[in-house]
Amino acid sequence: MKLVVCRAGSDKLKYYEVVLEEVLIADYAQSAHAGVPTEIVQLDYGRIKTTYTRQQRVDGGAGGNVTGGWDRIANKKFA
Repeated sequence: MKLVVCRAGSDKLKYYEVVLEEVLIADYAQSAHAGVPTEIVQLDYGRIKTTYTRQQRVDGGAGGNVTGGWDRIANKKFA
């Protein structure tokens, strides 16, 4: 499963990405408050990898990536 967050505005620069592997839906709930429906989904995963893209101060473009990850199954770093 992949979640991508982009910068608002005309240039949709992707600045944060989360990739989950071996994903299960652990819980699901629906509710409403003041007529506004809300859904809550809880996910459990085996591995997670995140990538953050730095933005350059000069022109706002991409300025390199910072990555990290964790394998919950093996309890060690995941690249």
